[in-house]
Amino acid sequence: EKHITLDRELEIEDYISGLTPSAFSKFIELIRKYEPVLGEETFDLSDREKEYREKATKSVVAVNNIKQGQVVTQNDIALKRSSIPITSKSILELEDVLGKKIKCNIDKHNPILKDQI
Repeated sequence: EKHITLDRELEIEDYISGLTPSAFSKFIELIRKYEPVLGEETFDLSDREKEYREKATKSVVAVNNIKQGQVVTQNDIALKRSSIPITSKSILELEDVLGKKIKCNIDKHNPILKDQI
C-alpha cells in the first residue's frame, strides 16, 4: 500500500509515508521497471519447479516397522523426504494417518500410502 500526500509540509496524518504526486509517479515507474522479475501471472509450476517439488516435499513415513492392523500413533510416523516420488497416493499430513488402522505391514523408513490405511 502506498498513498499520496499533496503537501508534506502540512504534516497531515501519515504524511511521513505519503508520496507527493511527482514522487508517486517515479515510484510507479520503478515498479513497472522491475515488474517482469515477478514472473508469469500464473501459479502453474514449471517443469523444473515440479521436479524440485517432488524431491523436496515431505510425506508421511514410518519411523518404526508398522504391522498390519496396528493403529498409528505419533511415535510411529514422521514427515520426511523419501526417495519414492510424491504421487496422488502420497500422504502429506500426519493428521491423515494418526489413529488409523494399517492394512499391511510397512517397513521402517517407507512412506505410508493412502491405500495402506
